Amino acid sequence: MIKDFQTFLNERNGDLHKVIMCVSTELTDFKYVTDKSCYTNKYMELFTKGNKPKAADVPVINFCNIHTERLLDAGTPKELIYNPKEKKMEIASKVKWHKTHKDSKHVPKTVSDAKDLDQLEFPIIAKPDNRYSGQGIIKIDTLKEANDMDLSDFEVFSEKIDIDEEHRIMMWRGEPVMWVQRVHGNEETKKMTKKKEDKLYFKYVLKDLKNMPEDWQVVFNEMADVHKELDIYSIDLMVDTKGKPWVVEMSSEFAPLYGVMAIIYKKVYQDYYGKKLNPSDEAQIDMYQKKDVDTTINFDKKRFSVE
Repeated sequence: MIKDFQTFLNERNGDLHKVIMCVSTELTDFKYVTDKSCYTNKYMELFTKGNKPKAADVPVINFCNIHTERLLDAGTPKELIYNPKEKKMEIASKVKWHKTHKDSKHVPKTVSDAKDLDQLEFPIIAKPDNRYSGQGIIKIDTLKEANDMDLSDFEVFSEKIDIDEEHRIMMWRGEPVMWVQRVHGNEETKKMTKKKEDKLYFKYVLKDLKNMPEDWQVVFNEMADVHKELDIYSIDLMVDTKGKPWVVEMSSEFAPLYGVMAIIYKKVYQDYYGKKLNPSDEAQIDMYQKKDVDTTINFDKKRFSVE
């Protein structure tokens, strides 16, 4: 009877709520889907702290390893998981990611041992492993300055790019689904003079994908070819003063701004079920996505905007 009732609910909902998103309510980056003002839960089930584990029978987006593990432990087949933990860890570790892309022409030259800093051209950027929002990152101007510092907290050292623009592109298996320009929100972020534990502060501008430079796709293809089993991720792309694109980081748990999960829902749905959403449900999800563009902006109108 329980299964029959669930089938009834699914049929009543049409193509909505046919995907689960595991997500944390404890990290502020995810408030753009978990906050009560957002619309993601209108079309997708959110599984988070306080929800009872179950054996899921619909696809699961892993935006939180802990909660995804809870579903797996309850009997959810691993084949249902989009962004499995082992593939996420390939990009979560900055050390591992840079080693993977050490020969790329689109990734800054990097070393992981402070003894090798003389191989780099200064200034450099020093990063800890597996942190987020720029926490722990600092700029070091000279080798002498580096030699006088305690570098034990840092795992990655990269040559600093002469940045003209910064962008974040949300991806589905190598396909850009949303493009956001990141504008330095303060002088400390722009000049990388912030304190080590401070976060980088950006303003975000939602851009039109139709205007994206065509030469970026070569970079996207390179990243997708290396991380073929990663479904959903973001690429932090910088353009230097000569117009060359560089990738400085990837993330499988990016801040889901501007209703991007509505687009991801449609991608996962079509991939798993082998068909497109019915037109009425797709129109409803598109409406929710537009509402969440406004919701994101309303979180901080000085920080979020649309071009």
